Amino acid sequence: ADVILRVRSILVELQERFHGERVWLFSHEAVILAFRYVVEGLDEQRVVALQKEEPLANCSMTRYRAVDGALQLVRADDTRPVEESDEAHVTHETDDAAEDAGAGQDT
Repeated sequence: ADVILRVRSILVELQERFHGERVWLFSHEAVILAFRYVVEGLDEQRVVALQKEEPLANCSMTRYRAVDGALQLVRADDTRPVEESDEAHVTHETDDAAEDAGAGQDT
């Protein structure tokens, strides 16, 4: 619930400070799904289903376009820029896998 409140707050701030401009945000899957919940009016069951059935690829983009004062989804989980790069590779590694990889390392 706290993430949803923060997403709503940032959307208001973005509208006030950057109205009519392009904005690029970088975040993790949970926050991206929270944006989808708020912007697209998804219910909690749909968000949970998206997370389980269609996990976001690392470095994917979710794009919205302002149309008549509202944000409309253009594309979710778009990996084309990464796929078209010779230097990057799309992965679906979860945060748990990254934590496991670092297990036992001194920090």
